Amino acid sequence: MTAREESQGALAMHSKSGIYHKAISEEQQLMFTGGNRQEFQQAYRKFAKQNITHRSCCHYVERSNDRCYCGREKLAHSSDALQYSESCDVKWSCTADTQPIEPSSFGEIYFNGFGVESALAPYARIDHKMAPDVLWRLLHEVWDLPAPKLLISVTGGAKDFFMKQRLKNIFKKGLVHAAKSTGAWIISGGSNVGVMRYVGEAVQSYQDPFASEQSSLVCIGIATWGTQDNKQCMVGENCQGKFPAIYSAKDMCHECRLVGANQHVHHHTELDHNHTHFILVDDGTEGKFGVEIKLRAALEQFISKVMSTGVSNEHSVPVPVILLVLEGGKGTLQTVREAVEMNTPVVIVQGSGRAADLLAVAFKKTKPKSKQDEDITTYPSDFEVFAASAVRSLITEVKEEDIGTTLDVVRGCLSNRKLITIFNLKDADTRDIDKAILYALLKANKSDASSQLNLALAWNRSDVARQEIFTAKRRHQWQNLELSKSMFTALVQDRVEFVQLFLDYGVQLSTFITLERLCNLYSCIVLDETAGIGGAADLLRTLVLRKQISRRIWHWYWCTARNVDGDGSASNLLPIVGLIVQDLMGGQFPSIYPEGTCLTGPDCSSENLKKPFSCPERELFLWALLLNRRGLAQIFWKMGKDHIGAALTASKILSSLADVAKDSEEIDLSNDLHKHSVEFEQLAVGVVSDCYRRDKAMTHKLLVREIMTWGQTTLLAIADSAGQMDFMEHSACQTKLNVVWKGRMALYTSTWKIILTMVIPWFLLSVKFKTKRHPAAISDNTVGPAGDVEAERLSDGNEHFSPSKSRKQQQIEKPLYKVSISRGSHGNGRKLKKSTIDLGLAVWYFYMAPVTKFSYNLVIIL
Repeated sequence: MTAREESQGALAMHSKSGIYHKAISEEQQLMFTGGNRQEFQQAYRKFAKQNITHRSCCHYVERSNDRCYCGREKLAHSSDALQYSESCDVKWSCTADTQPIEPSSFGEIYFNGFGVESALAPYARIDHKMAPDVLWRLLHEVWDLPAPKLLISVTGGAKDFFMKQRLKNIFKKGLVHAAKSTGAWIISGGSNVGVMRYVGEAVQSYQDPFASEQSSLVCIGIATWGTQDNKQCMVGENCQGKFPAIYSAKDMCHECRLVGANQHVHHHTELDHNHTHFILVDDGTEGKFGVEIKLRAALEQFISKVMSTGVSNEHSVPVPVILLVLEGGKGTLQTVREAVEMNTPVVIVQGSGRAADLLAVAFKKTKPKSKQDEDITTYPSDFEVFAASAVRSLITEVKEEDIGTTLDVVRGCLSNRKLITIFNLKDADTRDIDKAILYALLKANKSDASSQLNLALAWNRSDVARQEIFTAKRRHQWQNLELSKSMFTALVQDRVEFVQLFLDYGVQLSTFITLERLCNLYSCIVLDETAGIGGAADLLRTLVLRKQISRRIWHWYWCTARNVDGDGSASNLLPIVGLIVQDLMGGQFPSIYPEGTCLTGPDCSSENLKKPFSCPERELFLWALLLNRRGLAQIFWKMGKDHIGAALTASKILSSLADVAKDSEEIDLSNDLHKHSVEFEQLAVGVVSDCYRRDKAMTHKLLVREIMTWGQTTLLAIADSAGQMDFMEHSACQTKLNVVWKGRMALYTSTWKIILTMVIPWFLLSVKFKTKRHPAAISDNTVGPAGDVEAERLSDGNEHFSPSKSRKQQQIEKPLYKVSISRGSHGNGRKLKKSTIDLGLAVWYFYMAPVTKFSYNLVIIL
């Protein structure tokens, strides 16, 4: 039978049953065409002609009521098929009495009249003998589905069953969250009945309607072609497919018929309109359920063996398959046993009823008493009686004589206990299903800690990794893992929780960050445009390109692109990053990765590339800042030194990046960078507030000390160059600036008194000063690192703050001194009172104060 003849036969049957095929209006045609749709349709037709076939009965063997053993009426067969012997002695078989035909049933389905506006759903009627690799090409290349990170195969009740609304909502929301958080495909039977309807409702209820096609949830329905209602609307003509096939709710006939002497009832099912894709498996029969089971299992196994998932090539694992069981009957028990035999992890949803609850109670009943034997199923003496009673109460359709066979199937399900995970729906939260799925996969691979870590890292579930992998019981396993590679992957993929986890469990930054690895971190973002998804990565890439062009280093890109693993030529990237940081800081301090060092040039050896940094936290902190990664920047800021200086520097860098983004018309990125800049400025304010509350004098010294880590400058200098007014208006900064501004004069000295003294010097006698030290011991009190000789010179390690004295001791040690015109020695205390200061020293203090210098300069200018 040809595709044209089958199409005509299908239309004849359709019209005979009183159902008409609704024509598509011109407005609907326009809605389904245009843009890339025509290119997709052409590619789909080409693939279908070359790779897709259908199945059709080629030998009509009458069974009853003018109906063949294939399930179709006599009218639906070709003339060649009708010429075949109709003898009752002939046995009809699917293998010998069906043949492949040209494809006609493929395209896109538009669901009409189901109450919900849904997108076009690609579909294909395929031969049950199609190779899994060809089917994968259809899914991945033609339908453009992204490769899955997990396959969630949902099985269970094929008939409608009751479930409480709360439990139903938990299952739906949890399933979608599990699929979204793991990048999984959901595979079900695709019909609008039973557990398949719940899956479809979950996709429709909790999927983001504004999500892009690449980020949308993939829910594939794999069903039998011969059991579908209204399948005539999906049959095209001349091997052109249907774009679209109007699948209307009004055309549903819900056909049932009586076949054979035993009067078996065959119900046709309709497709669920919430599934996103449909694979309709055809073996040439009609009304026969379960045709798709073998092909579905083969496809899942093919994807699991051929495809891999992970955040990097070094941390990839085969795409895992998980079987999720909800309710179900005898067929579901058989499916679970086959999954266990194929080493597929199974999650049983306890509380959904029937087969799922039976397996749950049997699993609990056979739980071993010893934790050492937790993976061994232990059958108690009363298991037979207990399980038989459970079968009678939970799966009522099982006949008494079949209970023994059913118990054998249950034993097969429990034969590999580590593959079974029970998820109690009644005590669950909506976010617990994805945790149960990951736990099931980790449990199935308990002996391989590396694979477990790769799975947890791919799904970004640090909580599960902390609870299941990094435990005291498994210390001997995770201590042998090479966490440095996992740490590198977590940094590149911005897995903040995993970075903290690896730091907690043994990764030392002092040995982890080397010249080679730091260069690799920048190279993974700058050179690979697909690695750094986000505006900050693109912005850094643009800045590197600008600096590269300005320095006329045209060979840099080619050398680095071929050496991203960190050889000598790849390290040329770091000096460019150092110049970028220098520019972002306004040239306030020299490049942190200068030329002429071991970072670049012919003297760069492998030993130098392996050399660690003296302050690795700073290197990773700057890397996170340039990529605008908040979580990582916070971690390394807390781990580093000079928290105030680091926060102010970060605020300055982010503010400069925001200006660059604004110039590039990246408004959203600019606003985000500006907010990030404000956050770090507030962190600096918070640390200063805490310090000032504890000790005011030491905080003043902190503001003007030299910071070697951040360009040998001071906090006030950084804040001044960046215009960080929130920091500068802090009480600690203002009081310190007042001290610097008025020199050795008392802080409460009024402006009018200073001006009057400048005009009439004799008013100097009314000014009080704070010290009696000799002028030789006093220098200009500025905000630079050379100022404030009172402050100890603290430069990152050689000097330390001494404990501060109490405020009362400071007041006794630093009283205010009046000016005395008496002559005599300054320090012997015989001719001068202890509360006075000689006139010469007072003149020096007054005219060396910044406020006095400024006032005289202002008068000269005016």
